[in-house]
Amino acid sequence: MVPINSRNGPTVSHWGENKLLQEIRLWLGDASPPSPEGIGDDAAILKNSALPSAVTNDSLVYGKHFAEEAPPESVGAKLLNRCISDLAAMGAEPHHALLACLLPPDTSVEWLQSFYGGLRKTARACDTRIVGGDVTSTHRDLAFSMTLTGYLEANRPLTRKSGRPGDTLWVTGDLGGSSLGKHLHFEPRLGEGVWMAHHGGVTSAIDISDGLGIDLYRLAPAHGVICLDTAKIPISPTSHEMARSSGHSPLWHAFNDGEDYELLFTVQAACAKDAFARNWHREFDTPVTCIGRLEESEKGEGNRIRLSGPGHAEDLLGGYEHFKST
Repeated sequence: MVPINSRNGPTVSHWGENKLLQEIRLWLGDASPPSPEGIGDDAAILKNSALPSAVTNDSLVYGKHFAEEAPPESVGAKLLNRCISDLAAMGAEPHHALLACLLPPDTSVEWLQSFYGGLRKTARACDTRIVGGDVTSTHRDLAFSMTLTGYLEANRPLTRKSGRPGDTLWVTGDLGGSSLGKHLHFEPRLGEGVWMAHHGGVTSAIDISDGLGIDLYRLAPAHGVICLDTAKIPISPTSHEMARSSGHSPLWHAFNDGEDYELLFTVQAACAKDAFARNWHREFDTPVTCIGRLEESEKGEGNRIRLSGPGHAEDLLGGYEHFKST
C-alpha cells in the first residue's frame, strides 16, 4: 500500500474535505472525544489541571521520515510516539493531541485510513485523546504535524541543561542501526521518564532523536564537560549489521544514526551508581548503562565533550542536523 496513488481506489480529492473529516472521526473512534473536547468545533475545550503542563510538536514528511514501503499503521504510530518521547524526556505524561494533515490531491484514502488506525491504537495505549487539528491540501508534498500536551505529575520537569559537575551520565537501551526497523517500531521510554522525574537524583535528560553524537552537546551544561567512555556505549545488534556493508564501525553507527528514541540523562554524584542501577531494575526491564560523567570545564576550554576509549571525536561527534548539507 502506497500513500500517493491516483490509479487504484479513492483519493482525498474524490472525497473532499467534509467527507474526509467525517471519516477521520470514525477512524479515530474512542481515541477522539466528542465535541467540544474533541473534533467538531473551531477549537477544543480542555479541562484545566492543577499540575504543570508540557507541550511539544513534531512532524513527519513523506520521503524523509518514512518511505513508500513503510506500513501506514507504523507511520501513524511513529508520529505520536515521537511526540511522546519528547514528553518522556521531561517526565511528562501525554493527554491531548492536535494533528495537522498536509495532503496532496492523490493521497490514497485506504492508506490514510490505515495511518489513522495506527494512530488510534497508539493513542489508546497511552490514554491520549486526539482532540482536533487541521486538514489542508498541498500541490504534491505529503506531511503530518502533531502537537501533544501532557502533565507533570512529579511537579518537576527534567530539562536538558540542569546537570552539574560530578553527575554520572546514563543511557537507556542500545544505540544505532535504527533505519533497519527501530525508526518505525519503537516504544517511547514514557514510564522510565516519569519515574526519573519523581526520582530526586536525576538532574537532566534528553531523548536521542538526532543521534548520540549531536544530542550529547544539547545535554552538556554551559560550564561543564561531558566525559564519555566510548567502550561503555551500548551498541545495538543492528549497528553491527549495518557496519558490515557501510564502511563505518558499529560505534560510528551508535553515535550517528539517530532515531534511537532512548533517554540520555544525568544522575547526581550523591547517588551511588550501583544503588541507582538496582533501583532502576526493580522498576524496569529496560537496560540502562552508565557511560560517563560531567566535570568542571577548565578555563578557556572550548571542547564540551571529552572521549576516552575507542574511536575519534572527529568521526563520532556528528549525528543528524536539519538543513546542514555536510
